[in-house]
Amino acid sequence: MRRPGLAEDLASAGRRLRRSALRPPESGKSLTPGLSPRRGLPARRKAFAISASRALRAPRPVRHSSAKTPEIMPTYPKSPGRTGSGAAPGHRDVPGRARLRPLKSGPARPFPKAGLRPVRFLVSAAVLTALGLFASSLSGTPQDAPPQQGIGSGQAPAAPGDSAPQGAPPAPGGSAPQGAPAAPGPAPQGNVPAQDSGAASAPPARAPVLQPEQGAFFLKPPRFTQGLFFLGDLLYESSGLYGKSQLTVWRLEGESLALEAGLCLPPALFAEGAALAEGIVNVLSWRENMVLRYGSDLTPRGSLFLPGQGWGLTYDGKRIWRSDGSSRLYAHDPEDFSPVGDPVEVSDAGVGPGPLNELEYDPATGLVFANVYQTDLVAAIDPETGSVMFWLDLSPIARPIRAEIQNPDAVLNGLAIDANGRLFATGKMWNRLFELRFALPDGMSSRPPPESPPEAAPAFPDSVRQGCLLPEKP
Repeated sequence: MRRPGLAEDLASAGRRLRRSALRPPESGKSLTPGLSPRRGLPARRKAFAISASRALRAPRPVRHSSAKTPEIMPTYPKSPGRTGSGAAPGHRDVPGRARLRPLKSGPARPFPKAGLRPVRFLVSAAVLTALGLFASSLSGTPQDAPPQQGIGSGQAPAAPGDSAPQGAPPAPGGSAPQGAPAAPGPAPQGNVPAQDSGAASAPPARAPVLQPEQGAFFLKPPRFTQGLFFLGDLLYESSGLYGKSQLTVWRLEGESLALEAGLCLPPALFAEGAALAEGIVNVLSWRENMVLRYGSDLTPRGSLFLPGQGWGLTYDGKRIWRSDGSSRLYAHDPEDFSPVGDPVEVSDAGVGPGPLNELEYDPATGLVFANVYQTDLVAAIDPETGSVMFWLDLSPIARPIRAEIQNPDAVLNGLAIDANGRLFATGKMWNRLFELRFALPDGMSSRPPPESPPEAAPAFPDSVRQGCLLPEKP
């Protein structure tokens, strides 16, 4: 930006130079002292340069176009090739002068972009809201509708307590969970046909809930029970926890369980459910993707890959059924544990039961009994369709045990059916094994167990006779 008055100075110097060039020299004198007449033209040019330099260096007042206070021009840091302190790029700094520039006159320039920011935000919000309403109208689902309960709802397991989880059937005398069809009074026995009222059909009836009677019970050492099954008169139990997982064999004697054999499982594995299939004891691991295999005499038989988490396990004579903490059952080949078919979605009138845990197959009814994690409920499931046929409510048995043990991990888990068709149940850290007695709902019948020769008791080696001896804590 040029300084005001510079053009006038240069024009004045030019006029003087032109006047001197038109005037003839007088008596051989040069126009510039110290220069000869022959060198007058170069001298005039030099004089013009000197006058222009003096005009640039001469201090002059700053002329402003308005009465506003002049704005001091910004200074710049030193760099090679510049003179002065803080000279502007491409200009020489003149010592002893204040580098000022006048402010522009006229009204301040508006800023339309800054003013439109709130407007743009409101327009974007209105467009997004309109798109959301349009999408929800196409799908037919309200925008604020709660997610459906049961399978795929992503609900966490219920906290330990006496109440049934969401999506599970109500206990007798209780209210139905949210999202489930309410049934006044106790659950009906059997499936109730829908009445033809000329309108929409009634919702499907929920499966009945039974309360078994407590039979005999046997004292047992408390273990973190994960799997349970009978082989003849012997009861096999797999228990979990890292560094404490075991596979133990008990014999029912009098009113207690006597140790027959046992072994410690690898400390890096968290043992889960167990089942006997074609003479091989399969023990699941929780998250280690491994199935440990043993003979009925607890001799190691290698391991297999497990595609997913392991929770419960049982064998129906053809397939091994596994649970993984969801409302699904997975079928596997007993030879190599490869998947067989698609997972079976378990539901009761369209509502998932919750996380399924320990499993036990009942040959008399063809159903799979499953503990629902952190509840006192056992679901009787048809493995072919995934329908819950009825429920067993074991809260009258489980509540006194929890009150006695005072352990938050003491939840119901562990089901086994012996050769006589008796159903037994226990729990994690429980010190008792209970026999359950109940009658099937109306319309259901059981077939007698298949006749088979009694299985001979396995001959356990001496290395497992004393059981698993865990190191004592220091």
